[in-house]
Amino acid sequence: IGTPLMPSSSWRWAFVRRTARLLARAAFIPVSVSGIENLPVNQPYIIAANHQSYLDSFIMAAVLPSEVSFVAKAELAENPLINFYLKLLKTEYVERFDREKGIDDARRISRVAREGRPLLFFPEGTFTRAAGLMPFHMGAFVAAAESGRPVVPVAIRGTRYILRSGSWFPQRGAIIITIGKYPHMEL
Repeated sequence: IGTPLMPSSSWRWAFVRRTARLLARAAFIPVSVSGIENLPVNQPYIIAANHQSYLDSFIMAAVLPSEVSFVAKAELAENPLINFYLKLLKTEYVERFDREKGIDDARRISRVAREGRPLLFFPEGTFTRAAGLMPFHMGAFVAAAESGRPVVPVAIRGTRYILRSGSWFPQRGAIIITIGKYPHMEL
């Protein structure tokens, strides 16, 4: 609610981060993070995280130390309220069903990565109730290859159990975020 009142992107992200942390504590959901030191310092990067639940983006906002641009499905832009907030956080939308539009979106997002903004992708594109990973869409990896940015792998565990696909009734549980190491590239 207070996000639109913030005068800059960094203030909005700080507000979102604090709010997400406060909500997790208020819901008695323990969140543990390991590997935060694996995020590149003074270098833009691309995060590729698995996708288990609607909670994933909130939890990532809570645990990341700096602002990122989420890469989200274009369908979210159709909801005026959601679109308003996501645009304030510099979300980049991608078309998943129109191949030509998807290619244009990939080029635009590669430019954003080259400009230096960290990007957060959920390469599976969606989530289901079933455990395990779904096939990855190539957008994060194309953006990384075209921009020369490293891909930082992130594993999210626990959010699927807490808020399953198709349910709005959360369960009690814990969330574990593991930020993996990325290959250092010499260009």
